[in-house]
Amino acid sequence: MFGGMSRTVPRILLILLCCGRTLAAQDPVPPDTTMVRDTTRMAADSVRGPTVAEAASLRDRREFAAAAEMLRVILLREPENGDAARMLAQTLYWLGDSRGARALYEESMQKHPGDFTLRLEYARMLVETRADTRAMDILTPLLDVPEARGRAAALTGTLYYWNGEYTRAKRHFIDALAADTGLFDARRQLSEINVASSPWIVVGASGLSDDQPLDRLQGEIEGGFYLNPLTTLSATVRPMYFSTTDVASLTAVVADAGISLSIPSSRIETRFGGGVVQRFDSGASPDWTGRASVTLRLPSHVFIEAQADRSPYFWTAGSVSVPSMTERAAIVAGLANPREWLAESAYRIERHEDGNQVRTAYAWMLVPLVRASGASFGAGYSISWQDSDESRYGGTYFPYYTPENILTHSVLTSVTLRPSPKGTFRLNGSYGFAAREDAPRVVGVIELNQPIAFVRRDFKPWNAQASYETALSDATSLTFAVQSMKTAFYRATSGGLRFTYRFRQRTAS
Repeated sequence: MFGGMSRTVPRILLILLCCGRTLAAQDPVPPDTTMVRDTTRMAADSVRGPTVAEAASLRDRREFAAAAEMLRVILLREPENGDAARMLAQTLYWLGDSRGARALYEESMQKHPGDFTLRLEYARMLVETRADTRAMDILTPLLDVPEARGRAAALTGTLYYWNGEYTRAKRHFIDALAADTGLFDARRQLSEINVASSPWIVVGASGLSDDQPLDRLQGEIEGGFYLNPLTTLSATVRPMYFSTTDVASLTAVVADAGISLSIPSSRIETRFGGGVVQRFDSGASPDWTGRASVTLRLPSHVFIEAQADRSPYFWTAGSVSVPSMTERAAIVAGLANPREWLAESAYRIERHEDGNQVRTAYAWMLVPLVRASGASFGAGYSISWQDSDESRYGGTYFPYYTPENILTHSVLTSVTLRPSPKGTFRLNGSYGFAAREDAPRVVGVIELNQPIAFVRRDFKPWNAQASYETALSDATSLTFAVQSMKTAFYRATSGGLRFTYRFRQRTAS
């Protein structure tokens, strides 16, 4: 019996299997096509990986680090992808990794010698980072390539423009516009050169009032012209009127003439000037003024400047009745990057006629946080220190102000708005969040040569400046400016306007 059953079971299984196949053939179940499509796309994506377009989208959203990582993945998969290499190099530059960007650009140029866009983007980075020699190595051959001639000439013009070589810069900008009339930057910079190198006349007036109290009215007439694109002559006359509450007043005139010379091959700019100051109500004889500076332009938009000048002191009520001249010498180092990274540090010594010296040191940096066509915003930090050999305080500072061990830490802000193509509004400010000085204190009746005690004192200095410049025409502009400040010594408010006329040169069309 068991033997017969053992033969029957396989037969039953075979019948059931055949029935199952028949049923499946007679009544098929439709597949889930959506699931099949999604699975296929996911499989393809996993094979394909990220694309240059996706990296570009990340970059457009300013997600630079994520875009760089995605581009690295693409290059690992496709080492010969020139678009990915070019975009990664530019993204690294925007991330501040100029060294990494430069290495990748150099490697990519070897792999893709015919990629003119790659070479132009690399040249732009080199121009902006002031690697002028290498930039010229790349740009010079491109000037003979029809597809790249316009942009190459524009970048070459920019390089010469930033080095003060206006004649060469103008020639290349004109060539660039002849090749491509849509090169806006070339047209703008050519216009700036024509404006900057045009003869000019400035007429202005300003006023200041502080709580010493001292009021000042000042006029200004200035004119200048270019002997050649590298040499400028200028002259200025400033009539001044000062008054105080005790009816003391002073009328003075300062006249000055100067010359400036640029030597692009040596990256040197020099300025020299001198003149005379005449006080009409004090019985003082005319005195002379002088100024000189030498500036060295270094790579990466860095400069070092040595300054010296001799000028009248007009900043205290005491200086109205007692003539005072000041001699200054300073060394200044700074950064002026086209992307609006600004920084400066300096050490200055002022020597007064009585031999007393005032020393000043400061450093500040302003970082761009927002940059757009119609607006920009920056913020920064500054630290400054001032001290003098001897105090000239006797109930008031006479005849000039002498700081005593002042140390100030400040936050800085800068806002620029361009509500129209012809108007620019600027607002700059600083606030001393930590400032201390050795303030003079006299106890009892003030007597001549009385010893002065000094007390460490905290204070909160601040400064706010606003200006609006508008172009009235292609040749004329008008600037309004106001300023209010509080220092360790006094508060002051000033305002003024300047009208500028330039004998404009025509820009190439």
